[in-house]
Formats: sequence, C-alpha cells, structure tokens
Amino acid sequence: MTGLSLYDPEISRREPPSQRFARARMGAAGRGALITGACVLAGFSCVTTLLPDVATPGRVAAAYMTARYERDWPAAWALLCEDLRSRMTFQQFAREASYVNDYYFMPREVDVEAGRPELTPYHGHTYVTVTVRVTSDQGNRDEWVDDGELPLVRETGKFRVCLPEDRARQP
Repeated sequence: MTGLSLYDPEISRREPPSQRFARARMGAAGRGALITGACVLAGFSCVTTLLPDVATPGRVAAAYMTARYERDWPAAWALLCEDLRSRMTFQQFAREASYVNDYYFMPREVDVEAGRPELTPYHGHTYVTVTVRVTSDQGNRDEWVDDGELPLVRETGKFRVCLPEDRARQP
C-alpha cells in the first residue's frame, strides 16, 4: 500500500472504515452522551440495590401486623411509638401479645395488605390510619380474614404504630 493516502476516495469504496475512524466520527458530543448514559445507569442501579425501601405508613402497618402474627415481638416492639412503649415494658408487651395470639388461635403464616393512609383526628391528635387486611389459609380451616384500622404517628421522621391511650386499654 505504498503511495496511498488513508483519505484516498478509492480506499473508501474498497474497504470498510476501521474502528479508529468510526470512533473519531462519533465526536465529543457522542462520547459525552455515552458516558452520561453509563453514569445514569450505574447510579440507578446503585440506588435501587443499596438504598432501603422508604418506610411509608402502609409498609410500616404491614410490617407491624406481619411481626405480630409471626410472633416476632422485638420487630413489633420496634415499630411502636414512644407513648405506647412508655406504658409497658417489652416483657409485658410480649406476654400480652403472645396471650392474644394463643387465645384467638392466630395463624403464623399470613398475607398482609395495607390500604391507603388517611388522616384521622381523634381527641385532639391527628393520626395516620391505614386499613389492614390479614388473610391466611394455614392449617385445617377455610380462609381466615382479619380486617382493621391501624393508627400511626410520625416520630423522629419515622412512622410508628400508636394506639390512643383509651384504645390501648381495651381488651
């Protein structure tokens, strides 16, 4: 290939352009777009895999009910508000919760669905209430269903289950 220039019109008809020239034609804008796209994809991947889920009222209510039915007393206790925890010790909570679960033959394997949160005023306080539906087909019974509303408050930036004092004393 002596005497031929790389920019010779005859070469372009006979041979495909090399990778080196293809990259040169992409230009700075194309390379910048490619790098930006790769960075956005890497950032999205990191955010979706490394950051914890946002603790919405529905997720907190579902986590609390799941912990109660699965008898995970430390997890349920951790989701209670300070006001409720100040009215009893962890041992009292675990003993009473276990008694309720045994008395009503509550299943351990449950599916929990949380509804939309709503603001609910009650005796001068405003709670976020979430309708919760707990179902199970565990054991030898037909489908078991428990529906109810769970009040929550926001403490130190986190939602916590918090029964008003007069409701907490009801059996």
